Amino acid sequence: MNKLAVMILIVLPLAGCFNTELIAPDNAEIQVISSEKPVAYQKQYRNWYLLWGAFPLYVTQPEELIKENNLVEVRAQTKDTVMDAIISFFSAQISLLPQTVVVEGNYAR
Repeated sequence: MNKLAVMILIVLPLAGCFNTELIAPDNAEIQVISSEKPVAYQKQYRNWYLLWGAFPLYVTQPEELIKENNLVEVRAQTKDTVMDAIISFFSAQISLLPQTVVVEGNYAR
């Protein structure tokens, strides 16, 4: 087996197609803020997916946190952390994969 085939076999189980909707609640006036602006609220959490991201198992959308916490200025992002990679290395064989989501913002005054 050549090196490319081995590399593909190693990396393929770590790939996934996740869907986290970075949207605002209905009828809410939300401003997107820069990464430099200080925030009063910060929440980092993991969403979980089956079959390499095809089926959400436990998913919290940023929209829910924005509404629950009455945020008016928000930044939200998905990212792949080192811990996500470690978890994926062991859980990919059963097709269970995480995705880290960070929601930050400021409350209404």
